[in-house]
Amino acid sequence: MANEVNTPLGISLTDYSILEQGYLDFNKKLKNDNLSMGDIKVFCETIENCFPLIKSNLNRATNLVENF
Repeated sequence: MANEVNTPLGISLTDYSILEQGYLDFNKKLKNDNLSMGDIKVFCETIENCFPLIKSNLNRATNLVENF
């Protein structure tokens, strides 16, 4: 059971870390007036890729715990 829950939680934490680093990079460039359209696109793509994975994996972990 622990491994089944740890996998989706680990994936969610990894994606959270990717989003956090993307945000920090984005915000730093924004504050330094060094933000390009490419930076915006990369950040949006990162968000677009990570949010569904976080949501699905947290739902998966929730279902595993609820059905334990």
